[in-house]
Amino acid sequence: MARSTFKTLFYINRSKLKKNGKCPIMGRITINGQQVQYSMGWISIQTIGTQSMADAKATLTNEEHQPHTDRKGRTDTNQIQ
Repeated sequence: MARSTFKTLFYINRSKLKKNGKCPIMGRITINGQQVQYSMGWISIQTIGTQSMADAKATLTNEEHQPHTDRKGRTDTNQIQ
């Protein structure tokens, strides 16, 4: 039986900083080497400031929410083979 792997990663993409001071919170799921990356919403860079990441708070609205897609534009993680 083959061994399967599962990893998750969450990070703030500061290189995509908007004029309003917000940047996207990104998530990446890797299953058996196949990656799916998605935006989880936006966080104000001032919220991060000097606080630790554990203290950072984000607000998410329906208007700001990005659809969950992978690099090939697929929106459902079940499509990964």
